[in-house]
Amino acid sequence: MSADEARREIARLEAEQAPLLAENDELRQQLGLDQPPRSRRRGSGPPDDDVERVQAWCERRVPARFRSEVRIECTRRGRSLTIVETRPPWRARLGDEWTRIRVAQLRWDPQGGTWVLCFADRNGRWWPYDECGPTVDIERMLRELEDDPTSTFWG
Repeated sequence: MSADEARREIARLEAEQAPLLAENDELRQQLGLDQPPRSRRRGSGPPDDDVERVQAWCERRVPARFRSEVRIECTRRGRSLTIVETRPPWRARLGDEWTRIRVAQLRWDPQGGTWVLCFADRNGRWWPYDECGPTVDIERMLRELEDDPTSTFWG
């Protein structure tokens, strides 16, 4: 395929996609999902407002008076937010490092502008949580995590 043929093919494909993208925008608006457009660049990180929502949710999970015994924390790495439960050492001779138990991972898909909720298996490998598919609504993921109807996250 020559360079000119490749350019024509790209132009043809872009023209085919334009109506689908417009239809997608219209459906998002009808469903009340007409939030400001999210970045669709490959490699872009999750929206800062969503990260802040998750961090605030973690903060609210444990009352301040119990935070010397247990904390829920969120760590960010690339396009993923990992939620962990931390606890202080139960024996002084073990040191002062808190134990970290992985609870869930929220993965951002910049191309779709959606979040995927994942759980860790006994080997520490992350798997998509089938009960809650990809969504643009981070609050929906947090509600699912809080409710935990299958006892997948909190036991």
